Amino acid sequence: MADEIPSCAVCAKPFTAQRMGQRVCSFRCAAKVPKIERKQAAAKDRASKEAQKTLPQLRKEAQAVFNLFIRLRDFGKPCVCCGKVPFGPQALTGGQFDAGHYRSRGSSPELSLNEDNCHSQLKECNRFGWDVAGYRAELLRRIGPERLAALEGPHPMPKLTRDDMRAIRDTYKAKARELASAS
Repeated sequence: MADEIPSCAVCAKPFTAQRMGQRVCSFRCAAKVPKIERKQAAAKDRASKEAQKTLPQLRKEAQAVFNLFIRLRDFGKPCVCCGKVPFGPQALTGGQFDAGHYRSRGSSPELSLNEDNCHSQLKECNRFGWDVAGYRAELLRRIGPERLAALEGPHPMPKLTRDDMRAIRDTYKAKARELASAS
């Protein structure tokens, strides 16, 4: 064991230690140690904060990313209720359009992250009363009668864990990133 040649903690090259406890091969690598340690500490801190998030916090994050995905997916399509077409970059950021749910998140929380249940909807239509019949007719055209019937039928409330919500959030983050880079 005493004959082992240590390797540098930064560049991993083998070196001969000049003093006890030496971890790096040169001054250049020694200058990088604080930066590397800060990055490692920041990563550890992020992981700790992520582990401490509650299920409601993760659900809120997942819903926000899901809503962005819906606005990206439906970018350029008319409002699902009134048929007006979006314009400008505000259509993506939520300035003009919301991700409107056919079955509301309050009455059907099990469908809050269902892509068939959510479509790009003008803020006025979503927040100040909307045409249910118009929304349903447009849904029938967009997703078809089978999927609409499945959406309107009964649904069991899934028991989602924090890991499930992280997976959902990360999946929709990746989907949104893919859609954003494609446009």
